[in-house]
Amino acid sequence: MSPSVALQVCVWNVAGSMEFCWKDPHFESIRANSHILCFTETWWTSNRAARASSGVWGLGLDEYVHYCACRSYAKAHGGISCLIKRNVPSKLLYMQANPEILLISIGKDNQTLLALCYCSPNTGDIFSDLQTCIINAPVHTNTIILGDFNASIGETNIVFNSLKTSNQFDVLNHRDSSIELVSFPRSSEDKKLNKRGKECLSFCDTTEMVVLNGHAKGDEIGKYTFTSRANGGSSVVDLCMINKDSLKQVQDMTVHPMSEFHLSDHNMLTLSVSLCPMLITPRKVSPPKCL
Repeated sequence: MSPSVALQVCVWNVAGSMEFCWKDPHFESIRANSHILCFTETWWTSNRAARASSGVWGLGLDEYVHYCACRSYAKAHGGISCLIKRNVPSKLLYMQANPEILLISIGKDNQTLLALCYCSPNTGDIFSDLQTCIINAPVHTNTIILGDFNASIGETNIVFNSLKTSNQFDVLNHRDSSIELVSFPRSSEDKKLNKRGKECLSFCDTTEMVVLNGHAKGDEIGKYTFTSRANGGSSVVDLCMINKDSLKQVQDMTVHPMSEFHLSDHNMLTLSVSLCPMLITPRKVSPPKCL
């Protein structure tokens, strides 16, 4: 990548049928233009991940470094995978307290921290674990967090107290006139605010992360990211976030139409960010790095 080319990232909840997404012509065009492919709910065990990387299913993964957190044999959900082009420097950070969080350093000199997450509807507060990971990770210039959080945050604006002199409750209710507010307005087709959504907003306040859904260019209306094929219910639960100080680097975020060739009820999301990690010589093919 040259300095004028942005980092292209795709994230998709594939609902246990990752092997079939390669047959989707729309995904094929996205894959060709992406440096990083992130998948949630792969349902992959370590054995299936190894078979995929070895070329058993003909997925062509040899051009990627494959990081994954595999589900156990006991559950029929979960599992996350991150495929990063071999010319993009990356390394896995082994510090996760939660098996549904992948923490990866992108670029040289700790340029970008990428966190890929999946939180099932029945899982506890993933944001506490994620906050621990972010705080304990080496200092990075940029932080990108994405995945399926099953968190509905409605149209709540992301508001920061830049002076950090009062709590978030006082900030949102303008109780202290001396507080300097920094607000990032949002729109959303999903008007719901659930318990996990409140946890997400609290996490954003503590870590100064901005939710791009409904704010970034390309998704100004906050499109639905999930629509049940069974009952038609829709929500915005697949989220992309970036640290406040790197917001200006975001070129666009797009929620793509639901696939007609895939079993997932989730839409693909793509993110374009002007971060430009340095190129490196392609590395030798190696097995996936699993947690």
